[in-house]
Amino acid sequence: MAVENCDCPPGYTGRSCEDCAPGYYRDPNGPYLGYCIPCECNGHAATCDCNTGICHDCQHYTTGEHCDQCIEGYYGNATRGTPNDCMICACPLPVESNNFATSCEVSEDGYEIHCACKPGYHGEKCQSCAPGYYGQPQVEGEFCKQCDCSGNINAEEPGACDSVSGECLLCLNNTYGRACNLCAPGFYGDAVHLKDCQSCICDKTGMDYCDNFVGTCNCLPNVIGEKCDRCDDDHYGFESGRGCTACDCGIASNSSQCDDHTGKCACKPGVTGRQCDRCEPGYWNYSEEGCVPCSCNTDYSRGLGCNALTGQCECLSGVVGEKCDSCPYRWVLIPDTGCQECDVCHHALLDVTDGLKLDIDPVLDDIKTIADDYYTSQKLKYFDDMVDRLEPKVRSLDPHGVNLNPSKQKVETLESEVKNLDRRIQYADENAKDISTNSQNLLAAASNVLDDCRLVHINTKNTIDEVLILAENLGSSEITKLDQAFAEAKNYLDNIKQYSTTPESLNSQLDNATRLLEAVESFGEPVQTQHEKLAKLMHDIGEFDVKLEDLYTWSLKVEKESSITSRLNNKNKGAVNTKFDTVTAHAKEATENTENSKGLLGNSSNIMKDIDITHTELGNVNRGLTDLNNDVDNQLPVAFEEYQQLSPLIEQSYDHANQLKMEAESLTDKYSGVSANSETALQAATAHSKIVDAVNEAADGIRNATLTAQKATNQTEGIDNRAAESDAASRELLSEARRMFTTLQMELEPQSKKSIDTVDGIKEKNAHSDDMLYSINAALDGIPEESHTDDWETARDQAIEAQAKSHNSMKILDPMISDLSKSVYMAEQLPKEVDNTQKDIKQATTQIERLKTMIPNIRQLVEKLDAKQNQVDSIVSDIGDRLESLKRQIGEARSIANTIKVGMQFHPNTTVELKPPQSLSQMATNSNVSVFFRTDRPEGFLLYLGNEVKPDAKKSSRDDYMALEIENGYPVLSIDLGNDPEKVISPKYVADDKWYQAIVERTGNNVKLIIREELENGTDVFHTKEQVLPGAYNVFNVDQNSKLFIGGYPPEYNMPQDVKSSEFDGRVEQLQIGGEHVGLWNFIDAQNVYGSPERESLRNEENPSTGFRFSGNGYVAIDSKPYTFKQQSQLQFQFKAPPETRDGLLFYAGKNKHFISVEMRNGAVVFQFKLGQHAQAVTMGSSSAFNDDKWHKISVERDGNIGILTVDDREVFQQTGSADHQQLHISEALYFGGYHSRVGHPEI
Repeated sequence: MAVENCDCPPGYTGRSCEDCAPGYYRDPNGPYLGYCIPCECNGHAATCDCNTGICHDCQHYTTGEHCDQCIEGYYGNATRGTPNDCMICACPLPVESNNFATSCEVSEDGYEIHCACKPGYHGEKCQSCAPGYYGQPQVEGEFCKQCDCSGNINAEEPGACDSVSGECLLCLNNTYGRACNLCAPGFYGDAVHLKDCQSCICDKTGMDYCDNFVGTCNCLPNVIGEKCDRCDDDHYGFESGRGCTACDCGIASNSSQCDDHTGKCACKPGVTGRQCDRCEPGYWNYSEEGCVPCSCNTDYSRGLGCNALTGQCECLSGVVGEKCDSCPYRWVLIPDTGCQECDVCHHALLDVTDGLKLDIDPVLDDIKTIADDYYTSQKLKYFDDMVDRLEPKVRSLDPHGVNLNPSKQKVETLESEVKNLDRRIQYADENAKDISTNSQNLLAAASNVLDDCRLVHINTKNTIDEVLILAENLGSSEITKLDQAFAEAKNYLDNIKQYSTTPESLNSQLDNATRLLEAVESFGEPVQTQHEKLAKLMHDIGEFDVKLEDLYTWSLKVEKESSITSRLNNKNKGAVNTKFDTVTAHAKEATENTENSKGLLGNSSNIMKDIDITHTELGNVNRGLTDLNNDVDNQLPVAFEEYQQLSPLIEQSYDHANQLKMEAESLTDKYSGVSANSETALQAATAHSKIVDAVNEAADGIRNATLTAQKATNQTEGIDNRAAESDAASRELLSEARRMFTTLQMELEPQSKKSIDTVDGIKEKNAHSDDMLYSINAALDGIPEESHTDDWETARDQAIEAQAKSHNSMKILDPMISDLSKSVYMAEQLPKEVDNTQKDIKQATTQIERLKTMIPNIRQLVEKLDAKQNQVDSIVSDIGDRLESLKRQIGEARSIANTIKVGMQFHPNTTVELKPPQSLSQMATNSNVSVFFRTDRPEGFLLYLGNEVKPDAKKSSRDDYMALEIENGYPVLSIDLGNDPEKVISPKYVADDKWYQAIVERTGNNVKLIIREELENGTDVFHTKEQVLPGAYNVFNVDQNSKLFIGGYPPEYNMPQDVKSSEFDGRVEQLQIGGEHVGLWNFIDAQNVYGSPERESLRNEENPSTGFRFSGNGYVAIDSKPYTFKQQSQLQFQFKAPPETRDGLLFYAGKNKHFISVEMRNGAVVFQFKLGQHAQAVTMGSSSAFNDDKWHKISVERDGNIGILTVDDREVFQQTGSADHQQLHISEALYFGGYHSRVGHPEI
């Protein structure tokens, strides 16, 4: 059978030429299946994809779908189609192994190149390693490697490590070494993993080095102390920094210890030298007792010194004796020279004197003996004569003849006087005490009086100063007037004396003077009245001026607040309709301005200045309204656009709510698989963190949407009413201004003319008064000398008084005359000011009319916002319900995680922060902590409970903490209640890879550290260390904000300095705080945690030291909110009761007619519950007694109306109640050991 084979044209292949040949691909734009056209690979690939045309296996260092680009590290134009299109970048060498550029740029002549370096390289040709890297990239085969500095350098800092050798140079975190893997000298800790190098406590002066890992101080030679802070005994020189030097005090020193600074030993008398090793000059015979003085005879010796070994003094020439005692016999001393022998002549003379001496000496001895006998006989004779004289007198004495009664009476008298004096002294002493007390009281009273006197003195001095000032003022103004008046009166008297008149003419002149005086008084009455009116007018002007100043200040404040509001509006463009706040604020301000202006204009009827100021303020208000109007016109379109943006935000809220629902369902699925293993616990903790993030994000979105909508609604409420009020107020202001202008024209101008006429009249009267006074003076000049003196003096006084009143009137009129010109000028300016005011009010009215046209649009916008607000409220309500559901699920998840009893395996890099229990606030005066652990390491960090201590901060009550560590294999409890940290060290060694239970029990300042151990025979042994903490503080200040770490803590946490360890290598189980179980897997944050198998020993959870002891009148109340008792109830506890305790309330919870309780009746355990008023109480109890002073485990369960009681996991009692009642309602507290009052249930 023949098969057809087609002869295909170039580019096609296959039996029927249905495929494109290699090097071609199909173009779908042709007929049938399309044309086969050559691959577009720029000559760098032989084939391409037959459908897409993408090139296969690009060569010549090219890449891309069409081999149109150079690969990384090469440069050139790959589209030229030659094998040499892409050339290698010489960055720094033109070989593959040393090409460290992603791309490069080469100059046209090929001599200049600029490379884009890979990470870790820098330089124009990538010829150097970047900061944090090292190597020799210019050597073929070499490359830059990252510096291995244990994460303790700033890799971006130049010079942090050597760019060639890789040696770390700028180590951080108190580390050093070639790889920064050791703590720096003077620091210790884990420099690689925990990076917690902390300062050693060693004294730098005495420290040779500090152990890099444990912080042990290694001292310089002969330096001792935990901190290397002192010299060893019998050593000195600590400050030298080179160690201490031995004192090496000699045998003649008082002590083997020398001076700490100089090394000088304390020497015995006569001893000197730093080591007390030789005698001082002038001493000899060095021994344990010191040195002996030389005691040389200075007249015969050379100085005071002697031989230190023999004591021989250094004598002058010819002197003999150990101490240079004297010259030899028949030698003579020449001072400062020595002894010289006498010559022959002196020897002959001395021979004669020696012979005479031999002859005289016996005679002298005899004479001396005779003299001694003579003196002795004379002394005896004197005594005999004295005896002879005294014997008759002694014999004459009669002991019975002496009368001693007078002496006795005198003695008795003296005794009575002494007693009286003693009583007076006691009385005087008592009086002295009373006088001392009274003196102190008197002194205090005197001090108070002195203070009062000082105050009076100060006040008096101030008064005198004021009087002096007043006198000076009066003197400066009145003395001149008095002198002038006195001179005029004297002149008048002289004139009167020059003339004489008759009584008739005098009486006539007196009558004229009297009439003149009355005329002056009547003339002064209008002036006085005008003065009073003027004073009242000035007072009203002052009050009005104050009000105008307040108005001006208030207007400036309004303008400032308007400016601030405008800036805030520009910043808050994201909020809807924020510009309505400005309209509302300015409308309110315009209303207040209008009301204030109306009240102030009512007082401006008599003064032109008021109109000027009010007009200025109205101009400011009008300009403010103009600006507001422009703002409203400009911002309304923007506000509408911002309002339209609410719809996408609400849709996002719906989407977010749906996402929360899906996460909640996912969370429920995750929690359904929770089991008692570490992996599941970790998943629960992770889910919790995701839920918290999602809830927070949803709450923020809802809160923002709600606030935005509510703010928009509030801003638009009442704006139409405020605009209408502004319009009415402005109209009323216009009419009031017009009325005021008419009033001013009608009243002020006539009054001004009247005032001018009155002034003219006053001037005429004043001239007339001067004429009259002149006539009086002329008449007085004609009075004869014979007139009566009394009448003259009376007339003179009346004339002086009239003249004084005239002058006073002039003083009153002068200010009025000066003010009239100013008032006339202001009256002339009034029509111009009123016209300006009318123009401004007209402009304000125009602006208000424009505002009215905008009110309908604003109302429509408000109605739309109300509808959107209702829609948002419904969404918020729905999301709130879902959030509450999520919170309940989170609480249930926390409860489930808290019940997981799987232990943890800790490693040196493990950190765990747990959620503090609810009972933490009840540990103020009593604290109970229990934990099981196992380790084989002598150092470890078990747990920490307390507050973070800020560095360099002042100590406060928030610095309390409790930490449990293992030091050198022994448990150590560090605790600080505010008095300073104290340590309680257990004597039990626990670093033997066995299970132990650590129990901390504190009551006030009494602390117990108990280590529970299980022996091979199964019995438990308790190793107890009890200690009383010093100090007055005994309250443990911790709360829900305190930190709870177990097995390790983050390096950035500020741990107290007394806590030495930061990691734990071992296993931990079953942590209890305050009797409440704290789940290890209910953590806030954890790093590198692993599950641990259940412990093999200490399975018996008998733990009497973490419970409570009741004496019959106490109780413990626990918050019931974390526990669910409504449908089901589960309770488990242990108790121990002595035989004498037969009845008692072990547990109770209830509300109204609902209750659940566990009692002890006659030693038996009774469990009962009641589910409502009409339900029957369900009661069950044990048949045997358990008040045997042993621990028993009680477990009670209730499922609806079915109850089960279990004692010691063996005895089971079950009872069923009425099926009509299934739920239990209890109060907010669970009570153990008693109740605070009488229980309101007769069944209990």
